[in-house]
Amino acid sequence: MRSFAELVDWLAAAGIEHRADATHALVELPSAALPDDGTVVLVWRARATVDVVHQFAWPVPDDASALLDAIARLNHALALPGVGIDHARRRAYVRVAIARVDGALEAAVLGTVLTEVIAMARDLGPRLRAVAEGELPAAAILDPIGA
Repeated sequence: MRSFAELVDWLAAAGIEHRADATHALVELPSAALPDDGTVVLVWRARATVDVVHQFAWPVPDDASALLDAIARLNHALALPGVGIDHARRRAYVRVAIARVDGALEAAVLGTVLTEVIAMARDLGPRLRAVAEGELPAAAILDPIGA
C-alpha cells in the first residue's frame, strides 16, 4: 500500500468493517477485543508511518495519577511499549507506529501489527481499567501478565 486510498481499498477487499475519513487520513475499525469494545484507528501519517491505535471505550478519570503510574510500569516492562493516554479525549490507548519502507506498507505487516495491538488491548485493557477505577493498585499492573 502506497497511499491512504490503497489502505481503504485493502480493508474493503479484505471484508474488514471500517469507516474512512479521507480528510484526516484515518480509518476507524470496531474492536471486539474487550467486552466494552473500543475503537481501532489507523492513521496514515505524512511522515511515512501508519499508526495502529486501540482506544479504550472507558474514560480516564480526572485524577489519572494511578493510571499514569501503571502505564509507565507497563511501557518499561513490555517488549512492545505503546500504552498511553489521549488527554484531550480522556481515553487510554495502545499504539504502535509502523514505518512505511520506501513509502509502502506491506499488508502482511499491517495485519500482524493490527492483531498484536488488539491482543495487547485485550490483555491489558481490563487491568488498566481496574487501575483507573481504583480497584487495582498501579504497582500490581504487571502481576498476572508476567511482563
